[in-house]
Amino acid sequence: MFKYLLFFVLFSPLIGIILVENGAFSISTAQVGHPNGAWLAYTAHCLVLLAVTFWTIKKKLGSPRRKTISTLYLPPFVPLANIVLCVNVVFLTVMLFGAGGIEVLMGKMEKSGFRASLNYISAFALWIENYFVPSLLAYLSFVFTQSTKLPRERRLLALNIAICALIGLNWGSKATPLIMLLPSILIIYWKISIRKAMLLASIACLTLMATFMLFDRKDEGLGWVADAADSSLGGAVTFLGIRATVLQGDVAWYIWDMYEDKQELPPYFPTLYAAIGDRLFSLFSGIQRSDYPRWVKYHYDSLLTATAGVPLDEIFLWGHNVNGTIFSEGIIALGSPGYLVFSIIGGLCTGICFNIIKESMNSGTAIRAALSADYFCLIVFRWLNGGGITQLFHISVFLGIMMTYLLLRMCVSLSSGGSETAPAVSVTRGRTPSVQGLA
Repeated sequence: MFKYLLFFVLFSPLIGIILVENGAFSISTAQVGHPNGAWLAYTAHCLVLLAVTFWTIKKKLGSPRRKTISTLYLPPFVPLANIVLCVNVVFLTVMLFGAGGIEVLMGKMEKSGFRASLNYISAFALWIENYFVPSLLAYLSFVFTQSTKLPRERRLLALNIAICALIGLNWGSKATPLIMLLPSILIIYWKISIRKAMLLASIACLTLMATFMLFDRKDEGLGWVADAADSSLGGAVTFLGIRATVLQGDVAWYIWDMYEDKQELPPYFPTLYAAIGDRLFSLFSGIQRSDYPRWVKYHYDSLLTATAGVPLDEIFLWGHNVNGTIFSEGIIALGSPGYLVFSIIGGLCTGICFNIIKESMNSGTAIRAALSADYFCLIVFRWLNGGGITQLFHISVFLGIMMTYLLLRMCVSLSSGGSETAPAVSVTRGRTPSVQGLA
């Protein structure tokens, strides 16, 4: 499964770039595309990133040493699933009524308005989305792979998956529920055939089309699709095709076009200051979020969106962002061929994540497997897709992972009961799932 995720995040923007170079309308930048050679430069980025990824995997860089203890214990699946379900129901209640997600699901609020209204609860809501719920489900999925997979166990896993998806829907985004499920899917289907991968991709596409028909898409700059199709099935298919190709690559095409035309690109390195968190950044710099023109210069996602021509009011009041990929980030930071430095960093991060997940699953260290799968799918995957390298080491990432670890330990302790934990994985007897190759 890992390789399919990697190929999608790399090559869907390439298709979008090729389409824009052949005259497709660039929705993010509101102009008709034209040839500029961006596809060739982006292809070089993909090849370098893949080469570094495979080299990192071959050399086993970052791979943790397997534990030498003879037997590892996992909590029994059913009590664990019940505990995780209760915790996730609490998180769902917080998102529905504390954060106001119920207004989004009832169609009374668009996702942009929901994000703008979070205020004091925004950090906790983001931790729920990016760490707590995906990691809990990933851990549960790992234990499920070691269980007897009885019908009751399957039902409990399915119920937890449904709650996770519902939490994601509170954000009003089509992709958020799927992204939150990715760590679990990655663990359950670590080794998967092309046929099963295509089946999962088809289910994902149907899910995206269903959520398109549920939410109003005018807040994503695709109002003309929603108006023309009246949220019909045909409109959903059209939107999905555009979202998976053109909107993945048109900003990368535009940034390359600016570079080739020798237009002035915004300063990049000031955006690295944002890694300390917005509150500390404001404390040390004296720049407040209300000072839009100055604030945008220190936050890469907002800087890229403004460079694409989106008005500042739309960025800050409604949370509008564009997808630029790390290719765009490399061009803005280092130009050409310096952008390949970001390709190398991307390959290293991807390969190291693979090594950690693989070794964790082989050794039966479920918590590390869950956290590393979550970090790849919710952090590295999003960085490869949108850029903004600070999200790899942002202060909120360390806090989120630390609190998620404590939450996992609490759930394991409660579900084990201190006495009924049965041996689920035996390293010496070879009962851990063998994870070989780039699955």
